[in-house]
Amino acid sequence: MKNNLILPLAVALVSIAAGFLLFRYTLYQPQFVSASPARTTQTEPSIDIDYGDIVLNNLQGQPQALTQWQAPVMVINFWAPWCAPCRREIPALVDLQNSYPESVQLLGLSFDSAENVIDFKNDNPINYPLLIVRHESTLIN
Repeated sequence: MKNNLILPLAVALVSIAAGFLLFRYTLYQPQFVSASPARTTQTEPSIDIDYGDIVLNNLQGQPQALTQWQAPVMVINFWAPWCAPCRREIPALVDLQNSYPESVQLLGLSFDSAENVIDFKNDNPINYPLLIVRHESTLIN
């Protein structure tokens, strides 16, 4: 009886190992991308975005052009107060803005009402500008 189980078990283990090796060394090619300024070279691609025409309302309803914020690195975070992962990442974004105030500018673009965002901000300290994205803001003429 033992001999009857050894052969299928050995075939199963060899198949699993072969599948893992095939996946690891032929199909799966991980890419590592660094956002670290220390590792940036001129051969690395960069993204130039023209956002000069984008104007969104702040929490008080006043229009704000994205071009008013000038920093070497602009981080735009799309979020909503009802989004659990968004809520969890906000403390890290606050720390990032505190750590690099001269070189990084964060903008929080929220897909919710100004009232909901204001309520959320009153309970959670956020040190970067928050703007409201409405459905009308996303339409292209």
